[in-house]
Amino acid sequence: MNDDLHLDVAADDAVTTVAVHGELDLATVGSLMAGIESDVLGRAATPVVLDLAGCGFIDSTGARTIVQVGRRVEAEGRRFSIVSPPESGARFTLDLLGVADSFPVHDALGPAVADLSGRAG
Repeated sequence: MNDDLHLDVAADDAVTTVAVHGELDLATVGSLMAGIESDVLGRAATPVVLDLAGCGFIDSTGARTIVQVGRRVEAEGRRFSIVSPPESGARFTLDLLGVADSFPVHDALGPAVADLSGRAG
């Protein structure tokens, strides 16, 4: 993986969480896709949360890749959601490019996990 991007994948019975740390741009989207393909796709049938709280910057290529990841997760019959704090640079890009029109974007991990696992949050 690229040194500028690090993924932490955690799974339990309710949800798989992929925490992204670093910048998501043209130089690092390949690392995101490789991590998703090796650690998430074809694994447990749980919903997936892409946690961007540790991602300070996303360019348009990164946003497009997030949508592609979400579509691939949903093609497996799994639900997909995104976490991005409202004050982050990542959230600005997601809002600007209308990513929330394709997938739910939550302010924090707790509400995203609660939403996907069917618990009140």
